[in-house]
Amino acid sequence: MGFLKTHVTTRADRISNFQATTCDYGTPVMDIFGTTRISPNVINWQDFYAREIRKTVKSGKSKSTTINYRYYVYLELALGETITDIGKIWVGDTMYQSLGAANGSGGTGFPLELKKDGGVSNYMSTKHPDKAVDYQHLAYLHSPSGGNASGTYLGENSASVPSYGIEVKGALLSTGDGIDANPADVILYILTKLGIYNGVDPEETIISGIGIFRRYCKANDLLISSPLGETSQKKAQEIIKDICTLTDAYFFWSNNKFKIRVKDNRQINDWRPDNTVVYDLGPDDMLLQSDGACVAFSRKDSSEVYNRFTVEFCNRENSYENETVSYELSNDISKTGLRQMSTQNALYFYTKARAVKVCQMLARKNERERNKYTIKLDWAYCILEPGDLITLTDPIIGLSKQIAMVDTVTEAKDGSITIECLQYIDGNYNAGIIDVSGSNYNYVDYNIEPSNTDRPIIFQPPSAATLSGNEIWIALRGTDNTWGGCNILVANQDANYQSLGQYRMSSSYGTLAADMGSNADSFTAIINGDFDNVTQLDAVNANSMMWIDGECLSYTTARKNSNGTWTFSGLIRGQYNTNIVNHRSGSTVVSCDGALYTIELTKTDIGRQLFFKFPSVNVFAANPQNEADVDYYTYTVKNYAIPSASDIVAYTRYYQSEDAVSYSIQVTWTPPDLATYARCQIWYKVKGDKDWTYADSGVNSATIPNAMVGETYTIAVCVEDIYGAYEDPDSARQTSITVQTKAVTPNAPESVSVKFGTDIVVKWDFVSNADVRYYEVRLDANPGVVGANFLGRTTSNSLVINLTKRSGTIYVYAYGANKIYSVPGSVTYNLSKPPQPKPPELIANINSLTIRTTIPDTCHGMYIYINSEPKIYHNNGSYTYVGKPGIYDVAITYVDAIGESDKSHTVSESIRAYINPDLIEAGSISSSKLDNIVNNNIQSATNKAALAVVKANGVANDLNNFEGQVYKKGETDTLIANSIKDFETNTLKPNYSTTTQTDTMIKSNVATYTNGVLSNYSTKEQTSAAISSGLAVFKDRELSNYSTIKQTESLINTKVADYTDGKLSNYSTTEQTSTMISSTIANFKSTELSKYSTTTQTEAMINNKVVDKLTGYSTTEQTSAMISSMVGKIDAATDDKLKSYSTTTQTESLINTKVADYTDGKLANYSTTEQTKDMISSQVATYTDDKLTGYSTIKQTNDAISNVVVKMDAATNKKLESYSTIQQTQDAISLAVKNIDLDGNDIITKINIADGTILLDGKYVHITGDTQIDGSIITNNMLAGNITGDKIKAKAITTDKININGGKTSGARIEVIDNLITVYDDNNVARVKLGLIDTI
Repeated sequence: MGFLKTHVTTRADRISNFQATTCDYGTPVMDIFGTTRISPNVINWQDFYAREIRKTVKSGKSKSTTINYRYYVYLELALGETITDIGKIWVGDTMYQSLGAANGSGGTGFPLELKKDGGVSNYMSTKHPDKAVDYQHLAYLHSPSGGNASGTYLGENSASVPSYGIEVKGALLSTGDGIDANPADVILYILTKLGIYNGVDPEETIISGIGIFRRYCKANDLLISSPLGETSQKKAQEIIKDICTLTDAYFFWSNNKFKIRVKDNRQINDWRPDNTVVYDLGPDDMLLQSDGACVAFSRKDSSEVYNRFTVEFCNRENSYENETVSYELSNDISKTGLRQMSTQNALYFYTKARAVKVCQMLARKNERERNKYTIKLDWAYCILEPGDLITLTDPIIGLSKQIAMVDTVTEAKDGSITIECLQYIDGNYNAGIIDVSGSNYNYVDYNIEPSNTDRPIIFQPPSAATLSGNEIWIALRGTDNTWGGCNILVANQDANYQSLGQYRMSSSYGTLAADMGSNADSFTAIINGDFDNVTQLDAVNANSMMWIDGECLSYTTARKNSNGTWTFSGLIRGQYNTNIVNHRSGSTVVSCDGALYTIELTKTDIGRQLFFKFPSVNVFAANPQNEADVDYYTYTVKNYAIPSASDIVAYTRYYQSEDAVSYSIQVTWTPPDLATYARCQIWYKVKGDKDWTYADSGVNSATIPNAMVGETYTIAVCVEDIYGAYEDPDSARQTSITVQTKAVTPNAPESVSVKFGTDIVVKWDFVSNADVRYYEVRLDANPGVVGANFLGRTTSNSLVINLTKRSGTIYVYAYGANKIYSVPGSVTYNLSKPPQPKPPELIANINSLTIRTTIPDTCHGMYIYINSEPKIYHNNGSYTYVGKPGIYDVAITYVDAIGESDKSHTVSESIRAYINPDLIEAGSISSSKLDNIVNNNIQSATNKAALAVVKANGVANDLNNFEGQVYKKGETDTLIANSIKDFETNTLKPNYSTTTQTDTMIKSNVATYTNGVLSNYSTKEQTSAAISSGLAVFKDRELSNYSTIKQTESLINTKVADYTDGKLSNYSTTEQTSTMISSTIANFKSTELSKYSTTTQTEAMINNKVVDKLTGYSTTEQTSAMISSMVGKIDAATDDKLKSYSTTTQTESLINTKVADYTDGKLANYSTTEQTKDMISSQVATYTDDKLTGYSTIKQTNDAISNVVVKMDAATNKKLESYSTIQQTQDAISLAVKNIDLDGNDIITKINIADGTILLDGKYVHITGDTQIDGSIITNNMLAGNITGDKIKAKAITTDKININGGKTSGARIEVIDNLITVYDDNNVARVKLGLIDTI
């Protein structure tokens, strides 16, 4: 008896690909100062390989072997620009005190070597010289070796780079405490990097006060390092601003250098503040402000005076984790309650002590800056700068040498400067206690009564001057200096006003002090505000734009006059295509300098009357007026800015009748480039008129009738679009003209032209320099002579004339009221004779003849010559001549404005006295025509069958593709798997929560573990561009449920999913954008899609779909132009193939329905109907193996009905076997049946009724019953065989049964008498005898 020996070998899966999880292209390289912690970026890797590790365990007679793999790779990890050294290293949660300790540990992620100054590593230069990169000035870590050597160890059964944290010691360590840097030297370092400071010249030449600032930071132990986690680039000015904010200093540019000033007023160790007062300022030094005060005082609201200050910093002692510290004013909290300031970011500081100093600084700053003073000084005090100390004295508000620090300095256009300063507190601060002296501040009346809002100017500027295309601009100001702004209220009537917002500026507007002509280069205005000269380029760009009663113009020079008015010169007129017109004294002037209130308009606002109210507030933005106590103003919104016409010309026209003389004004213009242009309206004013008078309209010219001599007419040409919107006469292009007699010799008419068409038309321009009685048109230079060369006279500027010669000169004279002819205007012409036509085409008809030709473009018709009849004129190339039977000779000529061409050659044709068999055939529906109709229908039915098959395949594809469209299985499963992996590798704690915050992202995670296994997890991530959150529940390490929400500025997306046994069972999702809302609910069985429904909605479409992959589906789609629906049934027994479906489609002009069923996935039966406003059609078809076997169609229009029934050959070729058809139109009916006989020949039987003919066609024609044929014409082939007496009821044909001459007994005729036939001519003379005769 023996024992069984066993040996079990277990092998781990070998990983073939290296996973670099921190290789980010484009990540900025940090320039590090001080000491901080960074996460390095993988910049290169090579020679990834695995080593097999075997572990054998014996137990009795059994042995087991486990084979795992350890992975190695050559790595390069970027740290930053040139650094001093590195300190601690973190790999995951493991910390090493140094790189040596880490390399000696044999742990994951090591060994590594440091290359502080960049360059190429020895490994890359020897192993991969073609890939080696010289990283100049870039510090990086790299593997000491790779390939078959050791490389960097990635771990057992792990092939990814671990998560590193490296403590990096950067530049400027010597300026601080050897760990952190002095902020002053950091600022200089930045300016050196930018090339602003060369590092050699004295530092005070580039930054005044930098030495004092350095000593202050050192004495106060305010030392900094590069902030942790800074991965995005920042502007140098932003970094310097952050540093100065944290150290409580001013930084500004003045007198061609930077300056830095410390705000702190405490002595700190050996550093003392500069307590030098620059100015003692009193009322005599100050300029009065808008409210008449010397000093404007403001005080923070108590809600903004905080007593707890919290700062977030990075704690170097706690592995560089973010922490917060707070500083409280305990006494104030006990008195007034807690008022906490929002947490301030101080990530440049890495010790708790320095973070506390920042808290204390915020407390002092909060109290110190509680009171603010604003003063206005003249230019003599321009040396004042931020950080300077001054004293303020103003007995009116009780100030006596109050110490204040200058905070901001603003220079005004008039040379004055406005100073905002902060109350400065004498004495030093003790840590944590703020002793504020002078807390008994003087009373300021915040509730002074505001003045009224002055009468506003409300107008619509040109579209090109706006941002949105159509806007209202409102100019607003107060009636005195107590006005501090107003609220903007609007309504559609004088009730129920709505607030549009607040206005806190003051607009500059007024009136013209004198008339301003259309050619003026300057104007003087009574206007508030201050104005500066500008450059010519600024004026061209409308940076100094003024609005004067609809005209936009800009100035280059502004001069204030001794009487307070302003003169503006160097004007650029008519900007933004506004009209340059005269402006009278008192016209409104508005400065468009940005201090205007703007309201954007929509199309629905056009034509609406708006009611406005402007209740004012005082200079402290307090004590607002009551809405009911202020007046309202109305404004009617005009249409969008319509471009004006150009090239406007106005001139008078003279009219003389037998007893009176009158004038009109002719106005011409060039229309604007406007797609919706319709015409221009002409409005006018004469002196003394307040309102405009409408005169006329036209596309490019119009007339003002009955103009009065001596009156000056101001004319507005108002562009009108196709929608009826037009320019206001006040803002439209204008011109003016004085009506006066002009008894001078007329100028020669200009632009004389001649146009040859059906008529000959001579045109010219009106003569405007003189009163013209008429214009005379001639062929010679002898005006006034009525003879052969006289063509006509007219008061218009065109005349229809007759010419007989094909070349010559036409003269046009103007005959003045002074009875003198002008010099002529003239035009020379040369019109070639039309070419000789080809013989016309003649088509013989019953009792008519059709004559056809092609007329040249230079001619307007033809003359037709038929036999000896008078010629006939016809204006196109087809003419029908009606005549008696006979032979006709026809010729034609082409006709132009002067005459006709030579005749064509004559051709002859007969008008027939019998029916041409070809006409009967042409009037019938032939078998070939029927075949074409049927074949077209067959093709249509075949195409529709193919379309139905495609539709069915599309449904199947839709079902198959749904999973990929709505539920991206692979992507979602991978996401979930990675999430689970992240959850489990993030921590080993039973429960945990984390918050990670950078300058661009806040991320938080909360997880719950049960028995060491993840059971619940939630996560939230927020950036400036997105917010996303997710919640998940796990059971036995398998995902059970999860939901997600993602929100951006343009998208909201939600998902909810259930899992059963780790497999997706139910899923729903919604997605919303500004243009679309969609939702989906789906059910899965064994990971396969089973049922789903979807809805999609946009501004133009609503789509719904419900699908059951085992039974069927339905869908609807609706747009503004179409509604469609479809219902389908799925045959689960045939691999989910479509069994049947029906569809409807409806538009404004079409209704279409379809019904189809399938056998074994192939189309079997199909029917369709289609209806439009002028057609109804239907079709029913059967198919075998997707091939057509038979069908019937009915098609009806207002002038035809067509019915066709078709049978296809049962054999596999599916050729046409037989059909029957009925075709009916307004003037024809055709019935036909086609079949194949036993010999394979076509048999077609048809009846055609058309054009007065009846055609019976078939192999056999059987007429039962009595048949009578009326009429006197029998053509050939109507009756086959001989007609014998036995076939006629009378048994014989006798002469009394034959009527050849219609009963004629004289003249031309034929007589048949017994055995003799005689032919007579028109003179009743026998010319031919046939038969048995004695004599002739």
